[in-house]
Amino acid sequence: MSKEKSPETRLNEILREQQVLVHQLKDATPARKLQIQAEIVALSEEQANLLQEAGAVNCFIYTTSSSRGTGWIEEERNWDGSVRQYRYGYYRNGRSNRRYVPKRLVADVQHLIDSKAKPESILEFLDLAKTQAGRSPVAKNT
Repeated sequence: MSKEKSPETRLNEILREQQVLVHQLKDATPARKLQIQAEIVALSEEQANLLQEAGAVNCFIYTTSSSRGTGWIEEERNWDGSVRQYRYGYYRNGRSNRRYVPKRLVADVQHLIDSKAKPESILEFLDLAKTQAGRSPVAKNT
């Protein structure tokens, strides 16, 4: 009978797996790139679950993968369980990128991700929202 791995051990394994996948992403065919991005998202979700079990405060609330980039929304929680902030994240050129999302725009960003909008369009939407502080800009599909 094999002994179950500790969360720290599994987290280190996930990090190594993600690094290998990122290196493979550079030379992969378009179809393989989508598969690698999906594997990275799955590993990131497993990583988030392990961190949550270990008492860390981040968790994914929505993820997807498409030819335009892998995208997700994650929430960061305070020690008491209340939501501290939301972030939009995406993979581009083998790197993970994140941007703060106001709570009032989480549903709009999720809709943009669902509609397979380019990460640049989502970032533009967030920048526009920042300049229009009190109002929610109309989410446009790209």
